[in-house]
Amino acid sequence: MKERTQKSNTFFGGAAILAVSIAIVKIIGALYKIPLGRILGDVGFGHFNNAYAIYNLLLMISTAGLPVAMSKTISEANALDRRNQVNRVFRVALVTFVILGSISSLVMFVFAQPLANLQGDSLAAPAVRVMALSCFFVCTMSAYRGYAQGHSDMVPTAVSQVLEALTKLG
Repeated sequence: MKERTQKSNTFFGGAAILAVSIAIVKIIGALYKIPLGRILGDVGFGHFNNAYAIYNLLLMISTAGLPVAMSKTISEANALDRRNQVNRVFRVALVTFVILGSISSLVMFVFAQPLANLQGDSLAAPAVRVMALSCFFVCTMSAYRGYAQGHSDMVPTAVSQVLEALTKLG
């Protein structure tokens, strides 16, 4: 029974940490989106939103559930005390995320103009190119987030989400 209570406390503690970080991320998002809209005006903000839609699509394709699967696999290997399997899963996942992030970033940078044209906004291409490198870094961070979550440690995920939002704000 003690083990079940400890797992429950870990779960609720992790959930609370993530809830607080999500609230902070939302506040930071409002801090940059509202002034950005005023600075860029309606037309510029429209270009930004079109570029951001492309970024989100490629990021979603690059990470599509992989951090959760990695977290689950690492958690199961930890429960069975299989340290070698944990390390192997992390190494394979990290290489996979780096490759997927590199491909997504390359696609965004090289094909920025055709992607912007598909959105019906040819002027969004420079914004797509600027966002390209962040796709690589977010994919790579996903491997570390999945690893930490597999160890029931939500703090690195929370901190990385806040840092990601602060980077966007900057």
